[in-house]
Amino acid sequence: MNRNLKKYGKKLAYGFLVLSLVGGELTTANYKIVQAEENSIGNVQETIDTGVEQTELEEKSVTDIREYDNNELLVVYKDEIKENKELPEGAIEETITEDSSLVETENKSDLKEAIETLSQDSDVAYVQPNYTYHALTSVTNDTYSNYQWAYNDANYNIGITTAWNMGAGANKNVIVAVTDTGIDYNHVDLKDKIWTNSNEIAGNGKDDDGNGFVDDIYGWNFASGNNRICEYKLLKGEYVDNHGTHVAGIINATAENQMGIAGVASKSNVQLMSVKIFGDDGTTTTAGLIKGIRYAEENGAEICNMSLGGDATNTYMDKLLYNTMSSSNMLFICAAGNGTEATKGVGFDITNHRQAPASFNLENMICVGNMNKNGIMDESSCYSSTQVDIAAPGTEILSTGVDARKSKRGVYVSMTGTSMATPMVTGVAAMLQSYYGILKPSQIKEAILGGAKINEKLNNKVAENRMLSADGAMKYWQEHAFINTSVNNIRKSNYKEVSVKVTNYNGIVDKVYYAFGTQEESYFENGTMGTEIKLVNGRGSFTAEKSGTYTLYVVDRNGFKSMAQVNVTIPTVKTVRLSATTKTLKKGKTYILRATVNPSDVYVTKSYKTSNKSVATVSSSGKITAKKKGKAKITVNISDGTRTKSVSCVVSVT
Repeated sequence: MNRNLKKYGKKLAYGFLVLSLVGGELTTANYKIVQAEENSIGNVQETIDTGVEQTELEEKSVTDIREYDNNELLVVYKDEIKENKELPEGAIEETITEDSSLVETENKSDLKEAIETLSQDSDVAYVQPNYTYHALTSVTNDTYSNYQWAYNDANYNIGITTAWNMGAGANKNVIVAVTDTGIDYNHVDLKDKIWTNSNEIAGNGKDDDGNGFVDDIYGWNFASGNNRICEYKLLKGEYVDNHGTHVAGIINATAENQMGIAGVASKSNVQLMSVKIFGDDGTTTTAGLIKGIRYAEENGAEICNMSLGGDATNTYMDKLLYNTMSSSNMLFICAAGNGTEATKGVGFDITNHRQAPASFNLENMICVGNMNKNGIMDESSCYSSTQVDIAAPGTEILSTGVDARKSKRGVYVSMTGTSMATPMVTGVAAMLQSYYGILKPSQIKEAILGGAKINEKLNNKVAENRMLSADGAMKYWQEHAFINTSVNNIRKSNYKEVSVKVTNYNGIVDKVYYAFGTQEESYFENGTMGTEIKLVNGRGSFTAEKSGTYTLYVVDRNGFKSMAQVNVTIPTVKTVRLSATTKTLKKGKTYILRATVNPSDVYVTKSYKTSNKSVATVSSSGKITAKKKGKAKITVNISDGTRTKSVSCVVSVT
């Protein structure tokens, strides 16, 4: 069933001043921020070199009723969702994923009963709270900035100009999901950068593409359950969709249009998908966030910006969200978090005060802290020398704001927080994927972390004192030859054609070598071993005649080497079954002897032979003709190219 989720989570709120430029005039607006309480919990260690050692969260039920701030719990089943008839009367269950559901009870007493019952159910893997998440903007008392200092500062810019000057590369279209408040898709600086669902017909009230969402042209509003991704609604003097609109502008506001600002990825082939998960109070839940993530991935997003943080700061981390993110093919860029009201807005070390999702240890996630104009971590930013991967500009960041009047000059707002630093990194991630076109999430992460500048002023508040460098990230893979392979069928053969595409942006590759088995670089000795594949426009192929691993080796004219492996399975016949193993025929009669092989998709050649042509003959297609009384053995030889199996049928002619 589809319904809006009630939110009863404990929230701490405080207001601050945001400076806005509306149609060229400076105005003020109140902005409400909701933060989670700080809780002390254990340490999570992270290992990042060229990748991250991923540690699974323990799948253990959270049974302490004090950990549940509302009357909702999430149930994760071991297999698929089971129809549970032991829920308290009045409880409502809603499907979230194939193996999880949200249960809402009428009161805390019923919730406790449901927790006890479900946590002991043999079909249930675990139960957990439906945690609350919120946007992560922070308080700023600094003056309004008319410049994008992240691009222009002499010492602490992100090197965007050099990155832009590298050109379009592969120019792959990349969709970035902004899981946040909505985006003002009519804003003059954003309207040409918004993802459009080409499989949906606007305004016809139908789910044309069958994805479960009616008229989801630019994304979906999971807070209200409709397609209004920007509601132009004022709440206490502030537009509720300002946060998401601001984040969107940092990532991808239009460049070279003689107005406003330029987003980090503005000169790349990047589109923004609005996944509005926050309601008017600026919060969502685990269930709402997971729905948004699944929608984004199912509709083509490769990168997901998460300028948010949650209440899962206690001994029990949000396992369901963790598992959803770790199994996703998207790269997640997540905010490290900001100081709370309890810490008077001052950031804290999340090594021992874990935050979700910032403290998740995932190979497809980057955690971002907020660096200010002086090259140090902003006082409001959370930090950790092991869990915060990189720092990026996030203080006094000028970007787009909701423009309810749809003015020709747009509305621009200055904000501070890890919410602003996070889309800086997201923009670089989108540029990388658009330029190279073939990177895995882990390779994008490796380029951003490996290409970062070292800034000692970060004072170990970020792993390895990394500071975002767009040009460093974009150049990281330039000397690397990417080897893409695909395994294809060959007509009338069980052998496989392995197609090879080699992409290199800074060197010339004329040829590539392959060898059967898992080989080391030393095996090839710069091309003296292995079988050569001729390349035409970077493409070639070879024929694999046996199952196993094949190693490919590339060296370009500059001497840079790359290797890849591909696994090939050559199908073989397991069994052969004849339509008859004995057959009695009268003289002059015929019978078609059929041979069925398993697996059925194996290509085979068949040959037939009779032991006595005077008694019975057999054609090349298996047609037996009885000639005279007696017996003859018809032998069928089945060859799959690797081996031959023989089966026989004894024919008696009467």
